[in-house]
Amino acid sequence: MSRWPRALASLAERLAEGADVGHAVSDLEARRLERHFPQADGKIAVLPNGVCGDVLAARGRGPRGDYLIYAGRIERYKRLETAVELAAELARGGAASRLLIVGGGPHAERVRRYAERGTPGLVEFSGPLPREEYIDLLSRALATVNPSEDEAYSIFTAEALAAGVPAAVSRALAEVFPCRAEAPDTWRRALERLGLVYLAPRCEIKAWEEVVDELARRIYGL
Repeated sequence: MSRWPRALASLAERLAEGADVGHAVSDLEARRLERHFPQADGKIAVLPNGVCGDVLAARGRGPRGDYLIYAGRIERYKRLETAVELAAELARGGAASRLLIVGGGPHAERVRRYAERGTPGLVEFSGPLPREEYIDLLSRALATVNPSEDEAYSIFTAEALAAGVPAAVSRALAEVFPCRAEAPDTWRRALERLGLVYLAPRCEIKAWEEVVDELARRIYGL
């Protein structure tokens, strides 16, 4: 709350107090809301985001590649330098060949320089891709990586798990997606050193149609 202008914080508090129900996309987000706005305690319904049908249809698509992939905004808080370090360690052990970073943002050039200083040629950058091309790359990846500690949810990670692709994520995101698994032997030391968690693609990730129906029922009573 200390980062919020007082007027905005006061408005949010009044909204939380007057609301009958609130919506959070994860237990983690619900706890944050209740910590910042005690007026919302007991009013939060947790319903995770869904994924589109093209992601679910891509599950089991093969053959699987030997690259890692991240897709999304390239911001400082995403900690993509950690993704570069993971790719470097796995490449040294022969477990992965490269890291693909799909997207753009204000931290992109800094991540690019970081990668080129320590591991030239290991990381490939692209801007946003057409949806079909992105889904194809995602579904054929060895694994995805998302080291951000400051997320309430991650659509990218949800899409990966729904498409049958494992994910290396921050401890915060491991709370959001309860499908921790034992990592391959070649991954364990790197994951432990970098504070990452290995997720197997066995979480229940619903299609948006199901989520919207449940949202309408639980939040709006329709």
